[in-house]
Amino acid sequence: MNNQRLLNLFDQYLSNQLSRKELEEFLRMLDECEDAEFNRMVDQHLDRAELRSQLAPQFNKGGILHHILNEIEDQEITSQRIKRLALYKWLGFAAASLLLIAGGYYHSMKHSAESAVSGKILTNDIELMEDGVPVIQRTDGKEFHLAQQSENSMLEEGITVAIDAKGNKLFKISTPTTALGESRTFISPKGSSLQLELEDGTHVWLNSGAAVTYPALFAANEREIAITGEVFLEVEPDKNRPFIVRTNQTRIKVLGTKFNVSSERQADKVVTTLVEGKVEVQVAGQSKVLNPGFKSTSTDQNQEIAIEKADIKTILAWKEGYFRFQEDRIETVIAKIREWYDIEQVSYLRKADDKFSGMIRRTKSLNELLRQMEKISSFKFKIQDGRVLIM
Repeated sequence: MNNQRLLNLFDQYLSNQLSRKELEEFLRMLDECEDAEFNRMVDQHLDRAELRSQLAPQFNKGGILHHILNEIEDQEITSQRIKRLALYKWLGFAAASLLLIAGGYYHSMKHSAESAVSGKILTNDIELMEDGVPVIQRTDGKEFHLAQQSENSMLEEGITVAIDAKGNKLFKISTPTTALGESRTFISPKGSSLQLELEDGTHVWLNSGAAVTYPALFAANEREIAITGEVFLEVEPDKNRPFIVRTNQTRIKVLGTKFNVSSERQADKVVTTLVEGKVEVQVAGQSKVLNPGFKSTSTDQNQEIAIEKADIKTILAWKEGYFRFQEDRIETVIAKIREWYDIEQVSYLRKADDKFSGMIRRTKSLNELLRQMEKISSFKFKIQDGRVLIM
């Protein structure tokens, strides 16, 4: 092992002067060097006062890890062994080096990162907020974050908060006292599953990021709402006022029933799953009646309605607090998880043909969830500063 060459490459890396070939050489040399020996060399090398003072202002754990991984991706280094090595070495290196260079600065930065507002982001974890803060948007452009509103302000918008029989928070909708001509959109924040009771007594459960648009007052001859994302509805029966759900180009007509609607905007696809009662699914002049235990899939592109038997338990897993997987590849699994957690970026350091089936309970901690996934797959997961590494 040429220790001096390793330190020279290390200096070039710090000054951002490594070519692709040199970066590969640098990482291979790290592979050959024992962790203890490497840390000892770095400790001695960085003990020079002039280098320490030069690096201290910008040298931090998150910056090093993000930079080295971005370098690997940008230069398209395909060796999976090298990529894994970069992760392991630099995690260890950053922890050791920061003690020398950053001192108390590192601890203050770490504390700041742990106090992130939008879902708690830790250096090695991502946590959901304790209570999701729903948002109300009016068609006149006004927006209300309910946690910031007084009780009187919420009443003016026709919103009250109650607790249901199971101890869960319930947002109850009534006729607002202001802006009667404006519709409202109730948005469930990311990482939350909220329950809404409409003015007619219909209950709506909203999955993470879902939204329901409703009028200030239902019409005399029908009740119509629009949804985006995934919702579950228990419709209050009213023979004189059919209940209509619109999403994408699909229209769902019901009288009194329980059903789940999943609207995938990117795929222009709507999946309607009937638990109880009957619904009529309509797309571009076509219509089909859905019976309990079946689901329909309608798309904007081909404007057709396909019906098949539904796995009710799996489809409604989200309502009970689970992620559901059905022969899903890792990319699909991660996409579903990202609907809940504030994951800034995902890096695949290796690929595999593992497929996931079954349900995993959602947790406040993403790290805890990933540990569950490690038990049922060959993958390993690492979280660093809002970024998930899949190894």
